[in-house]
Amino acid sequence: MITALSRYEYNPVVLDDGAVTASRKTVSGVPVFLYTLKYGDTLESLAAKLYGDPAQWWRLADVNPHVKFPLDMYPGTEIRVPQ
Repeated sequence: MITALSRYEYNPVVLDDGAVTASRKTVSGVPVFLYTLKYGDTLESLAAKLYGDPAQWWRLADVNPHVKFPLDMYPGTEIRVPQ
């Protein structure tokens, strides 16, 4: 869901079924480390653990274009984590 606090608020995309999503932003060239997803990991839970704020999930999404939107997360998948 896109809220007023989301950096994606001004890039909404309305799908044929009326669902509102966002166009994807991609960031490259930032220092990252690799993290292997575990069962139950979500971008929100990782952002809470790593940055102290689940609303910072977009920092992970921006550097992981291979993770589909909505953000499918599978145990064993490696993602990049911005430092």
